[in-house]
Amino acid sequence: MPSDRVALNADVVGYSALIADDLEAMTETMERYHALVDREVTSRGGTVANFVGDQFMAIFDDAVEALAAAISITKAIEEHNAEVPASARARFRM
Repeated sequence: MPSDRVALNADVVGYSALIADDLEAMTETMERYHALVDREVTSRGGTVANFVGDQFMAIFDDAVEALAAAISITKAIEEHNAEVPASARARFRM
């Protein structure tokens, strides 16, 4: 029986290098991103199924809502990164 559910998967590009450069800053950033992802996913009717280290998986009943969450997460991260040096910017690959 096919499932109509949609998974949104993401990880941070270059996470190992970012965390090696500044563990404390990246840990704080990931805590902020975890809250942001949770807020955006749940506001779109999704559920964060897993968030470990630099990756997460969220489940949605609707692909349009999954895409909308991905776009809003990306925009929020871009706003956050405007204040961060280019070498320390964390971006999700979704």
